[in-house]
Amino acid sequence: MRKPIILFVLCFFTFGSLIAQDNNEPPTSLTRDVSGNLMYEKVLEYPGVSQKDLYKRVKLWIDANLKTVDNNISFDDLNNENISTSDVLLLNQFGAQSYRPCTNFKINFSFKEGKFKVKATQFSYIVGVINAPLETLKGVGSAKWKRRIYIDFDEKFTALMSSLQQAAGNKDNW
Repeated sequence: MRKPIILFVLCFFTFGSLIAQDNNEPPTSLTRDVSGNLMYEKVLEYPGVSQKDLYKRVKLWIDANLKTVDNNISFDDLNNENISTSDVLLLNQFGAQSYRPCTNFKINFSFKEGKFKVKATQFSYIVGVINAPLETLKGVGSAKWKRRIYIDFDEKFTALMSSLQQAAGNKDNW
């Protein structure tokens, strides 16, 4: 009789920890738009830098940092006003996963004299055959593996946006 009880308790704690819910909101660099979808939007100002120079710097940054199969630039205008593209961020593999998780998103850049706006939308994550909006990883009831993916994404996305901000202001790196 003791063996089944001990086995039950052992299984309960082992499997219970695997499916445990994490009620903490993970840290985020993203916000929600009016419809509740995750997005990133920021205006970066560089006084004295022309629209054309900012456009060139960001375009070079895209070529160096955003890796997609379609060679990055989806829309590129001749007036140096907008660039639209997408990106895939490979995330860290953890546990016994056989697939490496990744996220993808659309990103748009709008340029004016001395500043540009970056706006990223349509975030989704892919793990094996699962392809779902990134916001399903966030919030109350998210399983721990989902939270790990979200935090890993957040760290990588924040680093990517920091490198953009630094590179756009540094004319010597181009």
